[in-house]
Amino acid sequence: MFKLMIAEDESAIRNGIIQMTNWELIGIQLIGAASNGTEALEMIQATPPDLLITDIRMPEIDGLELVSRMREIRPDCICILLTGHNDFTYAQAAVKAGAFDFILKPSSPEEIIQTLLRAMKAYNKTAKLKDDVTILEERWRQHLYLVESEVIGRWMHAPKAPGEDRLNQWSHFNTKLLPEAFYLAVISINIGTVDRFRQRPSDWELIRYSVMNVIGETLSEKLQGRLEVVRDSEHFFVLFQDIINEREIRNLFIEAQHNLNAFLDLPSTIGISAACQHINYLHVAYKQAIRALESRFMRGNGEVFFFQELDVATNASLLPEHILREYEQFTLNHLREGQNDLAADGLEEWFRCLKEAELFRRYAQRYAITFSASLIRFIEEQPQTDIGLYGRIVSLAEQIGETDSIDELQGVMQRILQQAVGSMNLKKKIHRTVQQALELIHAQYASNLMLKSTAESIFVSPNYLSSLFKQEMGINFLDYLHQYRVDQAKLLLMQTDAKIGSVAQQVGYFDEAHFARTFKKWTTQSPSLFQKGVKSLPFKPTK
Repeated sequence: MFKLMIAEDESAIRNGIIQMTNWELIGIQLIGAASNGTEALEMIQATPPDLLITDIRMPEIDGLELVSRMREIRPDCICILLTGHNDFTYAQAAVKAGAFDFILKPSSPEEIIQTLLRAMKAYNKTAKLKDDVTILEERWRQHLYLVESEVIGRWMHAPKAPGEDRLNQWSHFNTKLLPEAFYLAVISINIGTVDRFRQRPSDWELIRYSVMNVIGETLSEKLQGRLEVVRDSEHFFVLFQDIINEREIRNLFIEAQHNLNAFLDLPSTIGISAACQHINYLHVAYKQAIRALESRFMRGNGEVFFFQELDVATNASLLPEHILREYEQFTLNHLREGQNDLAADGLEEWFRCLKEAELFRRYAQRYAITFSASLIRFIEEQPQTDIGLYGRIVSLAEQIGETDSIDELQGVMQRILQQAVGSMNLKKKIHRTVQQALELIHAQYASNLMLKSTAESIFVSPNYLSSLFKQEMGINFLDYLHQYRVDQAKLLLMQTDAKIGSVAQQVGYFDEAHFARTFKKWTTQSPSLFQKGVKSLPFKPTK
């Protein structure tokens, strides 16, 4: 076994390399993974490796110095450098100094493996060891993503074609899974958690490969190898045999979720079909698994949903549409009367009905579009509607189709209602107490601002401020505070290259994950995706 050590300060890339394959299958023992040069040097001194993969640019001790120190400790260790395009000349100098090779980032799993195999050949001192590496290369080729995954992917998306013999094709697959009485699980990495990798496609490809390995290794033992893991452009899929009960299946997939989170920092949601009786009906199982996955719109991400647990009658026909129309009209009537707090209550009740019906995403969005159209017509009716305000509400309405959860949908509708309230308040003077609260929010939004502390600062009770704020603004205090913080975060993301965590702290969030969820609720985009979109513009937006 060749002993391999990894030194990489980016945790996602480091974990991706660790999880990319079963290292022992290609004759490698992974003995350590360091997050900086100092930590790597300490590991090297304790257990010198045969192979070292190191990033060039790391804190404390960089890759060049680490290679130099490695030469002093273990002269025959083969060093491979990871480098960005901007470090090309730098990397060439390192190779001249004794590094075996360099790999340009972003890099694919195949490129890293093949470079290691070449390094192993160079390390071998006898013909016998060279023959061993040749055998290992052949095993690796057999371990590559097989063509059968492409065939399974086709079967998931289309019914059996006339004359197609799927059983015959299945008989040639290298699998223990039987082509009957199986289930299909769809695993979706939660939207907004992987945008940072999509900026570098090969890095995301490495992560996707690692996801498949984590899934396979987690599930294989309990399922006795009776599974196939495949993927498409959006999701990961597991075909597995029903050899354990439903409760154990749920626990097993929860374990897979845990491992994806622990090893790759990737939260996920899973939908599982009913039993599929024959491979000819795989497309039906696919639709069922996707439908189960869609439950996350109403019930939230991070769960395991079974198709059989869904209420088969859960659809738009169960929703009492007349009640929705009543609350819609209730909201509009109170808007006209200037009773903004009651209008906001009407919207909340409208969403309560929507949530109780547990509609699928497309139905909920369809009703929201209808409601938003009524609000837009209301604004058009106002005699002095500001053109900019009208444009903002239309832009918000266009975000309805981009929402990924009922909370995001509610956030968009709350902002639309707030703009409608604004159209009524163009000439109306805001109550002095509320104006004081707004000034405090605008000045101290980055602090731990709360309704109680704000009320104390302006010498009123929290209940009075809460009621008056909602009456004047058509939104509650806390939601307004979150919106304002998100708006300030958008300005920072547009005007600076600050990291997401830094932006979060600058606008009053000390938990980056909480900030990301809040940002997405009010914008339908993750902070990283928003920042990426701004960077792609030919100019830098200004305030």
